[in-house]
Order: sequence, then C-alpha cells, then structure tokens
Amino acid sequence: MMHGVDEVSFKLITTKALGGIIAYLAEYRDTIWTESYGTVGRYIKERTLADAKFKDVTTAGFDVRFELPKYIEKRDCMTVPLTVKIALNAHNRDLVKVCRGDLVVPTAHSHDGKILLVDMVPDGTWVWVVWGESSES
Repeated sequence: MMHGVDEVSFKLITTKALGGIIAYLAEYRDTIWTESYGTVGRYIKERTLADAKFKDVTTAGFDVRFELPKYIEKRDCMTVPLTVKIALNAHNRDLVKVCRGDLVVPTAHSHDGKILLVDMVPDGTWVWVVWGESSES
C-alpha cells in the first residue's frame, strides 16, 4: 500500500520506482497477489470469519464448504475467493477433481506439489474433492 506518487506525502515514491514495482509484480503475478485495499480487507475479514464444514468424508474424497456467520451484514459484498490449502499426502495431484455442482473448479498446486490450492467463496456452497484413485463419488 502506498500514497503520494511524485508528491510530498508520508511515504513518497517516484514514478520510476513505481514502474519498477509494477514490472516486478507483473513478472511474479503467479505468486504475488496484487489487489485493491478494499478487496484485500474483505479477504482478510472473510478469512478470519469463515467457518469450514465437512461432510461425506471417505477415503475417496470429501465435501467442504465455507460460510460466514449469520450475523454478518452485507454478506453479498463478501465474495472474495479464499485460497484453501488441501494436503495431498500420498494422492496423485493429477487425478484430483474438484467440483461445485456440475462445474469443475480450477486448482493449482504449491511449488513442491504437496498442497492443492482451491479458491472458494465463503457463500456456503458445497464443493467436493475426489482423490481420483477410486470410482466412488
């Protein structure tokens, strides 16, 4: 977060320096999340308040959802996807399937390949994760 590009302020930054920062962030956009102050604030609030629920946990997979407490006002504004980390353990990352209803949810993996990364909005929608080693759903 910064203020005062090329002007007198609390933390001055020059246009040239800002250009370098933007180039750096663009180069590493796959590993550094850059977003507006408001969006980052909502993400932090959602992450702090969201509650995980699990069901149908088997050796073949599980269902998970994240939801915010009922007392939260303006819930319709709380739609920043939370990055959920799921340990793959001995499961083959190439066989894992993640779906929300009939839609396949895009996933990513940690650099070491041991963690599955799934973006989930804390809206109470069930998402199912199937390890892929079984035909069970």
